[in-house]
Amino acid sequence: MADFFMTTMGHRFYESTMPRIATALETIAKKLGEKPYAVLTKREGYTEFRVRRPDGVEMTGSEPKDVEATKGVIREWYPDCEFEVLDATKSSAWMP
Repeated sequence: MADFFMTTMGHRFYESTMPRIATALETIAKKLGEKPYAVLTKREGYTEFRVRRPDGVEMTGSEPKDVEATKGVIREWYPDCEFEVLDATKSSAWMP
């Protein structure tokens, strides 16, 4: 077993597989450290929201509330959430 690194399989493991494992672990650690992120779109009479959790899952919906009240609801779920607010009531541009 001490000579594993001298074999073709051992060489491949140390030169290819191990660096990929290290990169994958760094990516996972970075994702676990991310904060939830929400985009709120102000519409006439309601607010649409899209929340992306650190694990990549997205939640979408709408609230019959203003932007600040919707932020409060989302903060109950994710206290450390970061927000971006879009105002579709002042724009004539199409927004999904």
